[in-house]
Amino acid sequence: MSVKHYLASGVITIVLTSTPTAAHHSMAMFDFNNEASYTGLVRRFDWVNPHIYIYLEVERDGETWILRAEGANPLGLRNNGWTRNTMESGERVTLLGNPMADGTRDEMWITGVIKEDGTQVGTRGRRNRGN
Repeated sequence: MSVKHYLASGVITIVLTSTPTAAHHSMAMFDFNNEASYTGLVRRFDWVNPHIYIYLEVERDGETWILRAEGANPLGLRNNGWTRNTMESGERVTLLGNPMADGTRDEMWITGVIKEDGTQVGTRGRRNRGN
């Protein structure tokens, strides 16, 4: 066999035997044993993979800040009735979810949304419940 055949065989073997790995961050930053809720105005709604993000302007105890809330992937949420138009900038909502494990209030994992008219938008379930 020529060098080209050996090289081609090696490349084919590597391609066929290697397993794809998905890069993904740890979820250890969230406290799945506790729940929190924040009400405010949606400032941004990112319908992106691998997770959606809702940026909520929260006002509490005279302070205002932007909460970054992370949720499941768009496909999983679509199966629960979500679309890229589920949230609109300026809309008032209450986010339910798991707070940060270190106690900071700047981020959370979304387990549910209650819109101003009382409509509830579900997710794939609470992570601490095995879903």
